Amino acid sequence: MALLQSVEALRTRLALSDADDINSALEGALEMATVSIQASVRTDLSRATVVDTYFVKNSREFPPTGTVRRNNTDDGRLIRSYGANSMSFKLSRGFVDSGQTITAYAAPEEEMLAEEANRQDLKVVGTRDRLTIDFDKGVAWVQDYSFQNQYVEISYTAGLTTDGGTPEIYESAPGWLTEATMIKAQILINSNPVYAIQRGERDGLTRTEIQTLQQTIAEVILSKSRYSPMAKKPRYSVETAL
Repeated sequence: MALLQSVEALRTRLALSDADDINSALEGALEMATVSIQASVRTDLSRATVVDTYFVKNSREFPPTGTVRRNNTDDGRLIRSYGANSMSFKLSRGFVDSGQTITAYAAPEEEMLAEEANRQDLKVVGTRDRLTIDFDKGVAWVQDYSFQNQYVEISYTAGLTTDGGTPEIYESAPGWLTEATMIKAQILINSNPVYAIQRGERDGLTRTEIQTLQQTIAEVILSKSRYSPMAKKPRYSVETAL
């Protein structure tokens, strides 16, 4: 499986020697940490193209949600959007690749989503970008469009790229995700007998230190949570692995 952090990086942080037994222990800790962190962020990390399909009765079905970032704001300003014509959609996957093609269409019948003449492009009106996406969380907002019994289809590429090494490392993972994984691996390796031998006279983590690190992970994950109770969820999703 691909890891969210490298054995070398964890070994360097813990100031351990480059030995087969310790490298094996560190890799095992990183595997468990990667699984744990992936479960915490509630999205698959593997690379795939995704098509999410929704049905919206009308724009007032769900109230508009919080603060969103517009794709066309170069200075990174946050713009708060309100009103009946602002609709949020929870994508089935997080870690959307902003460098790949993203499409969003609406149509009165589901089969019309594939017909260019009968669908409405939800991304752009004139020169204005109407679609906003939080790429890490996987939440999209469509502004200034009134939905009335329409199907919506959002297509995108999600997941993290890997370096092709052995073991593979997710090279496109954001810093907060790799750091959370590093901290989790430190906690997991702390009770490993191989690590206890390698660290010699140095003390392992105390219970208080472990609790502090666990709290740090929880706070980081919470700040990046995909929890979006007011966002419309897909009726179904189709994924194609890359």
